[in-house]
Amino acid sequence: MEVLSDALRLELAPFGIHVCVVEPGAIDTRFDDTAQRLPRAGSRAYRSPYRPLYETMESFAASMHSRHIAPEVGAEVVRRAVEAREPRGRYLAGTTPSGSAVFHARDLVWGRVSRRLFRFDTKEI
Repeated sequence: MEVLSDALRLELAPFGIHVCVVEPGAIDTRFDDTAQRLPRAGSRAYRSPYRPLYETMESFAASMHSRHIAPEVGAEVVRRAVEAREPRGRYLAGTTPSGSAVFHARDLVWGRVSRRLFRFDTKEI
């Protein structure tokens, strides 16, 4: 979706059409309850050669759960993106500040390279 959005942003900017991506991090929903049902200790699957993978996934899921944001926080990010006069290429919800800086730097570089390469006069890329 990111690459498609980057391409659309580039192609539609001269027409005044803004394209951006909202990238949600971990949102506090019941998704984990069903999507990440891992084998339980004692089950045949848990005793498989994939056990280290299951344990890694359990650890990762626990780590992500500690960083969940409320759905309302994610909705607020979407609202800001929709209402922005000059929207950024990406909006992050539920990520760390260092991750946010990396994404913003990437967009800044991508925009400058694209404008030069394709000779666009707009800053909306």
